[in-house]
Amino acid sequence: DKAELDIVPNPRPSEAYLVRFAAPEFTSLCPVTGQPDFAHIVIDYVPAEWLVESKSLKLYLASFRTLGAFHEDCTMRIALDLKSALAPKWLRIGAYWYPRGGIPIDVFWQTGEPPQGLWLPDQGVPPYRSTLSSCDLIVCHLMKWPAAQPPPCCGLDQFLPSKAAVLRLSSSSSAITSSQNSSMPQSV
Repeated sequence: DKAELDIVPNPRPSEAYLVRFAAPEFTSLCPVTGQPDFAHIVIDYVPAEWLVESKSLKLYLASFRTLGAFHEDCTMRIALDLKSALAPKWLRIGAYWYPRGGIPIDVFWQTGEPPQGLWLPDQGVPPYRSTLSSCDLIVCHLMKWPAAQPPPCCGLDQFLPSKAAVLRLSSSSSAITSSQNSSMPQSV
């Protein structure tokens, strides 16, 4: 079942204003492996006669959870469906896909130049930073390593405070916990 995008009349069609939707937990399925893919999707548009109803957009985006499609196809399908339903003055989408296999894939598209004088803020999604997801279990005893030479565990040194004694990364969670340092960040 494909979710429908519902539209409602724009109460201010003569004004050029930006509408932004952010979906930081977008999910689809990899068509090759069947594993879930995750993205932070930001949709910006300048409405003409129609607005997208937010609950229908939420349900529409959730319908991708069972869809096997590549990142590029998911992103473009969303963009073109919105363009078709709304006929906006302008639309752009930024899809910031979380890496699988160590390679982030970001997909961007827009209908053309934004209207003159439009306030267009940055999409606000930080650039990709390496994570420790490739490690099943890491236990580092930092007190045993010289400060000038970090332990050789997957670049972990860039995330750790210098006083931490023991760190553990569970394969079932991306949270890092410390058994001896309560001032340490609880997640990366």
